[in-house]
Amino acid sequence: MMIQPTKIHLGVYGLCRLNNGILMIKKSRGPYEGLLDLPGGSIEPNESIEEALKREVAEETGLTVTKSQFTGVEEYFCNWESDGLLKAFHHIGLYYRVELTGDNIKTDADGLDSNGALWLDVDDIDLSKITPISRAIIKSFVS
Repeated sequence: MMIQPTKIHLGVYGLCRLNNGILMIKKSRGPYEGLLDLPGGSIEPNESIEEALKREVAEETGLTVTKSQFTGVEEYFCNWESDGLLKAFHHIGLYYRVELTGDNIKTDADGLDSNGALWLDVDDIDLSKITPISRAIIKSFVS
């Protein structure tokens, strides 16, 4: 099977901890389908990183970012099959610690990339069920 040229995906993601929980989303598609990830996603044309962070977190969780602080960068390379094609994937993630406001998290699918948000107890984190790009940053965030 031939590999399609590499797709480079640049995304911005929020790390939010409340009591003993970390805010996560359930991935609905792509190379991370079925895994848990941090809320976030692509930066759109003419959108600042901060604007993208606020928009993506709101879309996926229903909560509003009130404060953010840059935490770090992670990247991940993989090949994955989609539509009968093997695709090379290079994912670059910009991570921010965030403070949020809002009453309830969005637990239903957003119609794009998330099957809903949840608060995952840090004592219940199984790194094999977390997206590979987010494992190291989550591990350091909850330690």
